[in-house]
Amino acid sequence: MALDISNCHCSTGHERYRLADSVKLPWDKRCFPPLTDPVPTWRSESDLSSESDELASHISDGDTSESSSGELSLGQVEDSDQELPEEAAHLGPENAGGVDSYPVPDIADWRLNLTTLSQRYNIYAVAYGEVIHIFRVRSCVDHTLPARPDLTLRPVQSEAGCAVGGYLDEENGHYINHMIIGDLGDMEILLFACDDGDVLAYYTSHIENALTLSSNSHVPGSNDLVPFFHENVGISAWGLAVHQKSRLIGVANNSHQVHVFAMALTDPRLTDGEALPRPHGCEPWISFNKDEGGDLGWILWECKHQQTAPQKPEPHRRQYAYHLSFNLGIEGANMPNIAFSSNSEGDAVAVYAFDIEERLWILDIWSDSAPMQHEWGLYRTHSLRRQGYPRGWGVLVLPESSFLPTNTYQESLGLRPEEAKYVFIPKAGYYIDTEEAIEHIKNNSTRHPWVRARKTHRFNRSRPQRPRSKWYSIGPSMGPTPSWWNAGHDKVADNLPLGTNLTKKPLSKTTYRLHPLDADNSSVMRTYETDIELLGGDRDNPGIMFSHSIDQKRPNDTYIDEEPDDGDPDPWGAITGDRSRLANLLHVPELCLVVAGSPCGRVALVTLTRPTSSSYSFKRGFRVDAILPRTIEEDRQLRPMCPLIGVAIGPIPTAGYSRDKRLFDERRYRLMLHYMDHRILSYEVYRNMNSKELSII
Repeated sequence: MALDISNCHCSTGHERYRLADSVKLPWDKRCFPPLTDPVPTWRSESDLSSESDELASHISDGDTSESSSGELSLGQVEDSDQELPEEAAHLGPENAGGVDSYPVPDIADWRLNLTTLSQRYNIYAVAYGEVIHIFRVRSCVDHTLPARPDLTLRPVQSEAGCAVGGYLDEENGHYINHMIIGDLGDMEILLFACDDGDVLAYYTSHIENALTLSSNSHVPGSNDLVPFFHENVGISAWGLAVHQKSRLIGVANNSHQVHVFAMALTDPRLTDGEALPRPHGCEPWISFNKDEGGDLGWILWECKHQQTAPQKPEPHRRQYAYHLSFNLGIEGANMPNIAFSSNSEGDAVAVYAFDIEERLWILDIWSDSAPMQHEWGLYRTHSLRRQGYPRGWGVLVLPESSFLPTNTYQESLGLRPEEAKYVFIPKAGYYIDTEEAIEHIKNNSTRHPWVRARKTHRFNRSRPQRPRSKWYSIGPSMGPTPSWWNAGHDKVADNLPLGTNLTKKPLSKTTYRLHPLDADNSSVMRTYETDIELLGGDRDNPGIMFSHSIDQKRPNDTYIDEEPDDGDPDPWGAITGDRSRLANLLHVPELCLVVAGSPCGRVALVTLTRPTSSSYSFKRGFRVDAILPRTIEEDRQLRPMCPLIGVAIGPIPTAGYSRDKRLFDERRYRLMLHYMDHRILSYEVYRNMNSKELSII
């Protein structure tokens, strides 16, 4: 199950836009300084240990000793005048124009994922402000993009959006906050949310047709496409979700509301007659509002026409189009991500929403009386103090089929049983702490490149840095646990003869979760600022928590500001700290993979696992196979020191497939990391279905 990694492909903004090196791009001076000594591509634990010892001896003269939290104090190390290596220099031509040049677009800051790849077509989309640039990826090898987009989408602002205005940016209210691609019925859609509350969607098949016409006519595509979906949710929109079978679009806004738009259907299984004609001048949706107590309010077609229509939203009366609004009230908070859950037949039944105050909301879509329920994240469960704990950023509902069968403990969780911690949390249940798995991730950069390069003076000081939080206690406060709840049990399970199972008793008679396992036997994953959690299922299935997964050690009380040379650093420009948020989550069922990206610039590749033996203390888990960019990319100065605006993954056209028929054992995916300085790092990812290895090229 080892990870096979080779170099990535890098395309800089200067190269793509054919700019002279003298032309400054946003953040374009954040490249890392070169290391003093060359660094090997592969690093063993002894390599890392010796390097750590060498660094510690070097910085000890400047009060830079390792702290108990794993962080470093700021040392006084002089900068060297060593020049950048040739490969780190901008390689574009020394001209700022020409027939192939294109104006460098502005990027909206402090948003969620702004890039995406189609799963059906060779389409890469990136949101620049309020405009979406559509590209054909030019190569299946280095995945290059041209400067000039093949098509631009300029969605018109709605009247409601004009009235609402911007939340983050009052002058540019129509800027896009978040963009995803998903399947709505048989059609793939591009769905995005704007700062003025507008939510729009295009069919990717229409985009593909427009691209084809543009290519045949040799004229760049325009914005003639019209979205099939355009609604407004009253204030800045963020969380997005699509349910394929039930044809639902979900949106979360900054009024602590979740909106669900249910398209009208013609399927006789889901309808009980003809829909009444919509009164002239009325909205197409029958709208229902649900407050935090679960009470349902009904507004007929958002107008006063007296017509007979459903008195409540019903899944078997989908001949009508419904708009359901869930108001979380004063207990709610902003929800960066939401996800739909399904029943055993695959029909949507609930919305999961993880807010920034660590509440996981479970919203029943079709009930007219069920109260809105929530449960706390692990940090707030451990201590309900409101300050000083990581925020909630992401949630996914993961079907059982997305979990890769594994044979050993380390294949399942990424570490040995004796390296894990077995804990009990009152009101949350039993968990396995897998933080030590970080030591087994190959080529992972656990220390900030400026620390490894002895350039700690380049950091700037900021407000006091929050210490690493604990999400559990060890000792008497841990609570009662069964005698077999420890690493010893799983060590025995690792060495059992084939076909032999250990006998184990249930962990508890108590169910700690509101929904122990989802109705279709799915699992729920939550992400925090740098932590990844797989919620426990029933009483025999503990949760898994990998805390501080994408952390990099750096001096205490420091950050990287937007303009470190202007003498007036802006603490809100920190790209490590405030921007550490695992909010960009992509699920790739075919690879049993979750891609978890953070605006701080790092991306975790998470393999979902389930041991084939029932003897282990857990039924489902995950391991982190890689964190990108890796040490080798940082040492080659391919990773820029600037925010990541988007991460996208999609199948490489024709790779392993032809006319929808599988040719090889695996299909290759391209993974693209898009940074604010317009640099793109590209990889190929695939899983060998014979060895089950995840490979990154």
